[in-house]
Amino acid sequence: MDIFQSIILGIVQGLTEFIPVSSSGHLELLPKVLSFNEPSTEYIIFLHFGTLVALVIYFRKKILSLIKSSINYLKGNRDSIVKSDINLIKLLVIATIPAGIIGLILENTIENFYDSSANSTVAALLTIIPLIVVGVFFLFTDKLFKNSTKDLESLNVNKSLTIGFAQALALIRGVSRSGITLISGQALGLSRVAAAEFGFLMSIPIVTATSLLSIYTIISGKLELSSNDTLIYIVGFLSAFISGFLAIKFLLSFLKKNGLRVFGIYRIIIGLILLIVIF
Repeated sequence: MDIFQSIILGIVQGLTEFIPVSSSGHLELLPKVLSFNEPSTEYIIFLHFGTLVALVIYFRKKILSLIKSSINYLKGNRDSIVKSDINLIKLLVIATIPAGIIGLILENTIENFYDSSANSTVAALLTIIPLIVVGVFFLFTDKLFKNSTKDLESLNVNKSLTIGFAQALALIRGVSRSGITLISGQALGLSRVAAAEFGFLMSIPIVTATSLLSIYTIISGKLELSSNDTLIYIVGFLSAFISGFLAIKFLLSFLKKNGLRVFGIYRIIIGLILLIVIF
């Protein structure tokens, strides 16, 4: 992989991580279409670290508020606690559990499947199918969830756990973490913006864990990188960070007035084009 390819893949990761069109699906299929060298799973996870930093910076005020409330809660300073923050923290922890457990159990199996050259054709097909299927579902979300207008305070344990299990489906490339949490959140009564915000906050622990694991692998020497490889990783990280920050800002603004239909159309068109190009 050269620097140009890393820039392109970083931009694609940053945009598609938060816009509900599946970042893993694009990163799985784009190299095949553009004849790029296949990016390693470690490189893809490092791109996720770039979008994680974008996420943390964008939601820094909310995250700092959650941390402050947590510290005051542990210290017993009840008067300084924002009750809605403590409740949100509990619900985020609960929602993170399903994807965390399922990820630990199946992550290596899934990565080996997608990374194996022997499975490339099947992996591409199994990425395109959910890309299209979820896209079709997006076409009808405005009608299905027209009464979904509640904010995050309406969430409870059962609803958070349901969204958490839905997030686990994003382990299948082509599904989209942001897309599936948007759908499940709205199905449970949340507004589009509230569902998106909860999905973004919920993804932080999972992406943090996978990113730290990737960095540990690099630092510990398990993944040998030349000076050129290191530059490629850094360029990809920066591209993913910048495009990711812009994508978050765009999506939250877009969802205030618009539904998911346009993303559904995009997913279907891209999926059909990929079917023609790859097969």
